[in-house]
Amino acid sequence: FDSDIYVETDNRRMNAKSIMGMMTLGLDTGEEVTVTLRFPKELCGPVFDKFGEKLSIKQLSDDLGELTETVRISGTFFGWVDQFEGKMQIVAPESVCRQHREHLQKLRERY
Repeated sequence: FDSDIYVETDNRRMNAKSIMGMMTLGLDTGEEVTVTLRFPKELCGPVFDKFGEKLSIKQLSDDLGELTETVRISGTFFGWVDQFEGKMQIVAPESVCRQHREHLQKLRERY
């Protein structure tokens, strides 16, 4: 029979049959840490999609913004950051920056 399955979290509702949609909900496991991300204005759309529209993005310049938000540190989070091909930068805390560098190094060694 046909069915609809949805997962709702933090005022966001996603079709559970969509793998990409479920990944954007951030339901992966990992330590919760408050991180600061720096990114160009062109990435505001994906940032709002991931974290919701009630964000306070600090404008650093006409084209550069910064966001401090609590996330679960995982390969999925790092993959989300990396999909922007270097345009998104984790700037704090240093421990997460280090974990991200280690994650990228493991990927380089694997491939």
